[in-house]
Amino acid sequence: MGKMFSSFAKSIQLLLLCFSLANFPDLACADPPYKGCSNNSSYSANSPFQNNLQILMSSLRSNASVSKLYNTSTGNELDRIYAQYMCLNYVTHDECSTCIKVASQTITRLCPGDKEAVVWEELCQLRYSSQNFLDHLDVSGNIPQYNKKDVKNPVQFRSVVNETLDNLIKQAASNASANMYATTEVPFNDTYTLYALVQCSTDLSPDDCNTCLRVALANIWNCCYASRGVRVLSRSCYLRYELYAFYEGETTLQKKASVYIQSFHRDGLNVQESSFMDLASIYEATNNFSNSNFLGKGGFGPVYKGILSDGKEVAVKRLSTWSEQGINEFTNEVRLIMKLQHKNLVKLHGFCVDGEESFWYPKKRAQLNWQTRIGIINGIAKGTLYLHEDSRLRIIHRDLKASNVLLDNDMNPKISDFGMARMFAGSEVEANTARIVGTYGYMAPEYAMEGLYSIKSDVFSFGAWPLWNEGNELLLIDSLLADSCCSDEFSRYGQ
Repeated sequence: MGKMFSSFAKSIQLLLLCFSLANFPDLACADPPYKGCSNNSSYSANSPFQNNLQILMSSLRSNASVSKLYNTSTGNELDRIYAQYMCLNYVTHDECSTCIKVASQTITRLCPGDKEAVVWEELCQLRYSSQNFLDHLDVSGNIPQYNKKDVKNPVQFRSVVNETLDNLIKQAASNASANMYATTEVPFNDTYTLYALVQCSTDLSPDDCNTCLRVALANIWNCCYASRGVRVLSRSCYLRYELYAFYEGETTLQKKASVYIQSFHRDGLNVQESSFMDLASIYEATNNFSNSNFLGKGGFGPVYKGILSDGKEVAVKRLSTWSEQGINEFTNEVRLIMKLQHKNLVKLHGFCVDGEESFWYPKKRAQLNWQTRIGIINGIAKGTLYLHEDSRLRIIHRDLKASNVLLDNDMNPKISDFGMARMFAGSEVEANTARIVGTYGYMAPEYAMEGLYSIKSDVFSFGAWPLWNEGNELLLIDSLLADSCCSDEFSRYGQ
């Protein structure tokens, strides 16, 4: 009976423990602290390195009662150890001291004999190494930990979280006097408020702090952006958000986030506001860029099928990796398409620029038979003629190929992807460039080798010419069209 009661009492204690932890839904009950142990080098028991490590741990524990951030080193060249701790800025000195005491015991227990290790407890981080890591950014081994429950409206939530953390990162990275630390609270809806915190190790430069937190933010988008709460534990920084107040004290940044895009007029894009799209609508239209909506990949990013709120089907081109070239091509494409109107050119429904995301919306693709392809060929020819001679802007596309022709529901072709296009003055016949862009398999020789381009560049088919010259043009026929394609008709179109 006594044993049964003892067992029952232990069960009750365990249930009460898990219940109390369940009231803090940001992290799972059994989540261990973050740890990183190096197996590349080790020290022996009672060695000078171990003695130096014990001295360092004692020094860190002593300083934790008066300072929330501290780094030091000890030993000679062969056995020197570098160490640092960082407590979250909102904790008290007593809480910091207690956390570092626990961390100093945990790190030697979890990483015995290792010459390099790091551990994150709930309120602090402690690390040491035989290599000097001070003043150096380290985002290797970042660990995102997240609530298994997702919010009901992830698209809107992601937009609010992204804008909120973007503002916090800017504040923390530019404010060393505040220990590179920033917090905020933002109303999310009628029920919940978003609380967020970021902090960098103060030995980092502002640029490195910004980089560390941006990488942490990317970690969230790669794993768990719809989660109700996430924290990223890094060697050089810390990022966290929740739908409850997990930190104490006044917030350092009071700013209400918006789910709509703020910075529309970039890179001289001065166009009608009706063309702007908000990021939340894009995620909703493409089902968060699901693989099932993937259509293909272009030179500057993937293309997804989307359905707008009014039921209109569109193709969404996503430029997700920013480079100077990418920004210039995106800007060029939007500028040109806004000025062009033709039934065989892609129509711009809208575009979005938000931080490191940019999108625009043409129409969709489909599979084809021969009669449909005849219509497409004629449509492409009309669209190309319009670009070269009939539009108010004479334009050389410079990357005209099958994958840059989209189709609407009626199989009407729409020439797209104007990122590499160039305008010609009325009297110009040809031009030269030192920067060769496009797809080499479709380039005219004079353009590929000398950078010389003209309207002829858009009608050259490198793959077709050798076969035509040899009298083997029928080899160009798609095998799927054998029953529906007339060879004489194909030869006429090829010519």
